[in-house]
Parts: sequence; C-alpha cells; structure tokens
Amino acid sequence: MLPGETLLFRWVLCIVFAAAAAAASARLEAQDYVDNGDNRNQVVSKPTDKLRDQLLNGQALVKFEPHVPLSAQSVVVRCAEKEVTAEVKRNFLGNGQRVTPSDLKLGGCAAVDVTAEILLFRSELHNCGSTKMMTEESLLYSFSLVYVPTAIGTTSIIKTNAAQVEIQCHYPRKLLVSSDGVRPSWTRHASIALAEQKLHFSLRLMTEDWQHERPSGPYLLGDAVRIEATVQRAHHVPLRVYVDHCLVTLEPHADAQPSYHFISNHGCLTDAKVTGGRSFFKGRSREEMLQFQLQTFRFPQDPRATMFITCYLRATTVPMATDAEHKACSYLTEAKRWVASGGNNQVCSCCETTCSTQKRSRRSSQSLDADSEWEGKAALGPILVQEITPERLVGLPDISGAYSSSLVPQDLEPTLEDWTASTLVLCSVGAGVALLQIVMVLAVFRCRRARQSA
Repeated sequence: MLPGETLLFRWVLCIVFAAAAAAASARLEAQDYVDNGDNRNQVVSKPTDKLRDQLLNGQALVKFEPHVPLSAQSVVVRCAEKEVTAEVKRNFLGNGQRVTPSDLKLGGCAAVDVTAEILLFRSELHNCGSTKMMTEESLLYSFSLVYVPTAIGTTSIIKTNAAQVEIQCHYPRKLLVSSDGVRPSWTRHASIALAEQKLHFSLRLMTEDWQHERPSGPYLLGDAVRIEATVQRAHHVPLRVYVDHCLVTLEPHADAQPSYHFISNHGCLTDAKVTGGRSFFKGRSREEMLQFQLQTFRFPQDPRATMFITCYLRATTVPMATDAEHKACSYLTEAKRWVASGGNNQVCSCCETTCSTQKRSRRSSQSLDADSEWEGKAALGPILVQEITPERLVGLPDISGAYSSSLVPQDLEPTLEDWTASTLVLCSVGAGVALLQIVMVLAVFRCRRARQSA
C-alpha cells in the first residue's frame, strides 16, 4: 500500500472510531442509573419521544382513581310536634378531628348543649332560619346545618372545607279522624282570603343561559354568579318584584362582618361602578322575576372561601309605575351612565345620591291588601369560591392583557442533557458525511492510478 493510501486509511479509521464513540455516548446519555440500595446500579431508559409527548400533553401514565370519601353519618334529627332536635357528632366531617362548636350552626343558631362528643341543637319549627313548603300530602320545614371553619388557634390557616347539611321535617296534611260527630266551626271568608294571599320571596342560582337552576358546586374566583329573585303566591293579582338591597358576608348572618353591599339605594347595582366588574340586571321576561349577575371575590386577609348572599326584596302590583324606590338600575362602565331594567332611565338619576320618595303603605309578606307594597328577605349560601391555580392560567390573559401564544408551561425549557444529545447526533451525522467524501476521493485516486499504470 502506498504512503498516501496508508495515510488516508488511517484517517478513515479515526473517523469511524469517533463516530462509534459518539453513538455510544449518546446511548449512555439516554439512560439513567437507579440505586437499588445494595451498591448495585440498575440502568433505566429515559422517556422516549412518545412518552415525552404524553407528558407534555398532560396524559396520565398511571391510572389514578381518587379517593371517594364515605358519608360520616354524624347527624341525627328528631322532628317533634313543635320543635326539631339535632344531635351532631363533634367528628362532624368523619376525619377524626373535632369541630369547634362555634363553627357549626343550625340556620344561625348556636348549639344549646356541648359535650365532648355531641353538639345538641334545638329550635322551634319557625325559628333558626327555617323555610316552609307545602305539598299535596305534606307540610315541610327545612333547616340548614352550616359548618364554616375558622382559623386554627392563633394561626391564620384552615384545613377543612365548609359544609352544609339540609334537614327536613315532614308532617302529613291529611289525618284520619273518628266517625264521631264533629261540631262545626265557622270561619270568616276574610281569614281564608288572607291565608291565600301570603307571599314567598326566594333566590336561586342559575346556569349560564339563565334557563335552569344551577346545581350546587364551587365557583372560581372571578366567575359570574347568576341569581334569580322571584315572588310566588297563589290566587292574587299579578305582582312585580324588586331587589331593594343585597349584601355579601362570610357567615349566614346579614349583620356579620366583613360585609359588602353590592345593591343599595333601592335597587342600584353599584358593584360595576365601584369595582368595574361585570355586574348588571337583566331585562325582565316575567314581572314576578328579576335576574342579576355578580362576580365572585374574596375579602382580603380572610382565608374563608364561602359567600352568603342576603337580599331584601319588594313586591308591588303590576300597574304601579317604577320610581326612585322601585327600580332595577345597572351601571355601564364603558358609557359611564346608569340604565334601568324597565327602560325608564330617569329613575336611576339618584343612584349616586339618595333615592327616596313619599312613603307608601307597607305591609309584610304575611299581610296583603290591594294597592300596597310587600317586603321580604331571601338568602343564598354557602357559595364556595376557589382560587385560580397556576395550572388554570395557561393560555389566559396576563397582566398586560396579551394572550400567551403557547400552551406549554414555561418551565419545560431545553436542559443540558437535551443539548448534549443533540450535539452528539449532529457530530455523528457530520462524521458520516466526511467518511463518504473520503471514500469518494479514495475511489477517484485509485481510478487515476489505474489509468496511469495502463
């Protein structure tokens, strides 16, 4: 072999060995070593490209079934003729921890007796925030047993969620009587008419299309809470309902602190004016119904994630015109002006001052008369509000208002191992190309040598 050919052959061998070493190093970089605890290491392959794509796309690699908590069976209720009694275990949540007695209340009423294991609640059927409903067969009294955890000791943290248990006492409306003679008793017709004219004010949460009642469930911080206020009664002239004023508290009491009044001044929804939020009254589809919207929020320096909404409502006969005390006004932040749900924006001109007119004849919802005004109170809660976690912020507007152009979390940047593997692959490709060029040059050289010899 000639000296030139020997030199070229040595160069080819060097390049081949370099390419083999680069490929072996890349394979080692693609493996991890796991310590087995007995001074031996086990080689474990790194995730493949398909596996990495699954990780980036959020696909679960291991089937995970969340733990489903079992019912704590911690409440025993006895319904008597005139009162209801509830015995509640201190282990109310079934997690082995005793609740603080002041955190658990029956419709706003505290326990009448506290022992090491039992909290005893007792209330008359018409007290402690009870609500009454009548069906064809039964008379129902409903109570809410509400648990709102407070900060632990001198700390500012809580480790349990709020909870609510609905309690109902059913009483039959139809009773069997003996065949003995019954002494008739006369009742005035006015009393019967009065009983038929009792009103019922209510609030309920609505779905996004405002068509159905929303099932109970948490809201995210900043979500829109859609509320429907209604007045119901039977055998009465058509009525129109108004929301006079509403407030939000963290406890089921309207006088609890802190509180936030978002409707005031006889029907002025001030939340959009104060916070710039998306709060407004909807146009009426029925006179006895009024719908409005409020965004969820949190009180600063308070860890509780529950909201209680209390509204004071009014009802008037439909022919009565709207005025400064009977209106539903929303603030348009872009136009910077007040508008009325009924179309007469003039009645909203007092929303930034004081709205009052000549006092009319007012009666409670238990006593009605023609050409009168009736008032009532309704409440919602607890409404759970969850903070938005960083995972939920992917693809959402940032502080400047610009949307992120990528749905991949920012912490998935290329690592040093990725750069090393990429470099080795490029070196291997380059070595292969160089080897091919050397072979071609060698072939040309040998052809020329053969021609010269011939």
